Amino acid sequence: MITHFLTNILLKNAAAELNFGSKFQSMSRTLLLLLILSAAGQISAQTMNCRIVSARNGSPIPNVAISALQSDAVWITDSMGIAHIDAADPGPFRISHIAHMMRILRPDSASSSWVVALQPLPYSLDGVEVISPVARFRRDSALNHSFFRRELADAHFRPGVKLVPIRTWRGLELGLEWQGVFTNLALIASGKKARYKRFSRELKRMEAGKFTAIRYTTSLVGEQTGLEEDAAMAFIAAHPIGEEFLRAASELELKMLIRDMYRPKR
Repeated sequence: MITHFLTNILLKNAAAELNFGSKFQSMSRTLLLLLILSAAGQISAQTMNCRIVSARNGSPIPNVAISALQSDAVWITDSMGIAHIDAADPGPFRISHIAHMMRILRPDSASSSWVVALQPLPYSLDGVEVISPVARFRRDSALNHSFFRRELADAHFRPGVKLVPIRTWRGLELGLEWQGVFTNLALIASGKKARYKRFSRELKRMEAGKFTAIRYTTSLVGEQTGLEEDAAMAFIAAHPIGEEFLRAASELELKMLIRDMYRPKR
């Protein structure tokens, strides 16, 4: 009897310890899962998922470059067309791909995901729609300036003076009225004016570089000088041409300038 009683006690204690160990392991697994979910939540809160798709069929586009215009950070989309962007970066972002039209956008800061549709370049055999690089540049530039017209206007905003009639004891007289003084002070105090000025300079620099690359090409230099690709690139780097001349000059004037610059080196 005593042996049977002791055996029952030992079995009950063993079962209790086993039950406690099982509960402890279950609690440990639950706590670990909560920690993983919390860490994942913190990571997702620090990044924003940007998915780039084709506007033609909605398929994801890999190897799309997403460049922050203020911080100079760059992200590349994966095979699913997704890039994880730093949520603290205010943008705007330049989205570019070799086979699609470039876009400059600012995401919705309240959302953790962002879907952007890119239009394929308008070179197709079906309708034979061909737009020259210069025409495409002017169209994209007009779209960018239209989209960011408020920021660009605030970047160059200046208070003005206006003549207005003022009623005095002598009658109506002309006086000076300052306009936009408080608006300009608010822009400066908030730091927006400085940010918009930096953005305006970056947009101008980007467009100048893109337009120069469209008109002043290695193929054009090669046609006028006989230089190969690498030598033509070195020639362009050593002989920069101002943006104002490139915008105003005809094709013949540009070719003559290239020949004149190359002639002393021969």
